[in-house]
Order: sequence, then C-alpha cells, then structure tokens
Amino acid sequence: MVKIAGGKPKPSVKWFKEEEEIVTTVETYEVVEFEDTVTLIIKSAKPENSGNYYAQLVNEAGQATTNKAQLTVNSKRCFRIKIYKRNLKKINQKSI
Repeated sequence: MVKIAGGKPKPSVKWFKEEEEIVTTVETYEVVEFEDTVTLIIKSAKPENSGNYYAQLVNEAGQATTNKAQLTVNSKRCFRIKIYKRNLKKINQKSI
C-alpha cells in the first residue's frame, strides 16, 4: 500500500517485484486506488509470489521510489469442510 502525500499533477504508480514491473491481470494482481492510497493486491498468493516489492511514483516533476518490502509466502492455504451424514439428519429432523 502506498499513500500519496501531495504531488501536482497526481503521480502515477507503477508496482515492481524485484526489478520487473508488475503487469496486473485478472488472475494474479489487482491495483486499487482510493483517495490518496494505492494498494497492490495479490490474489491467491502462492510461494512463487514471494520476493521484494516496491512502488515507483512518477509525474512531470520527477519520480520517487518506495522502500522495498519483502513478502514471504510459505504455503497455499487449503480449507476442507467435512459434513457428516449424521449431522445432516439432525438438521433435517429439526427443520421438520
């Protein structure tokens, strides 16, 4: 997340992972702008998304680069829900 404090004209924000500019896609990354805050969202983060991320703000007056933030994704979360037949019978009996 980058908070833009001033800048005329309003700077554009480019996001980078390591030294490569991030291309937003429907599956991987989303950039959300709200008032003076720009947020990079990593959808369904996986270990391969680990790395150093930073933003570069650019306008006619020049550019500024944020400090790098290291992201570590250890594993993909997986949730399992088990439904037992005996629980379903109890629910059905109560609703009758």
